[in-house]
Amino acid sequence: MEPEPLKMVWKTEISILGTEFSVEVFSRANGRGFALTRYSADDVIITDGRSVEDAFLRHNRALPLAIGCRLKTTMSAGHEIQN
Repeated sequence: MEPEPLKMVWKTEISILGTEFSVEVFSRANGRGFALTRYSADDVIITDGRSVEDAFLRHNRALPLAIGCRLKTTMSAGHEIQN
């Protein structure tokens, strides 16, 4: 089985809790898209969407939660709490 042809549409940086994270947005052959952030070499955050724009918007909403779950510092009512 051949790998699905993917095309990177754009790449941007997003700041979350003072740290910059790269977001890569890809288009699939069927018109759908997904956004990807490499948190570490072994940890990748991926969000699918109906289109590349939808994937990017969903990723922007989900990424702060995904990053927060990976950090020892969490946000509660706007205040940082050390775990």
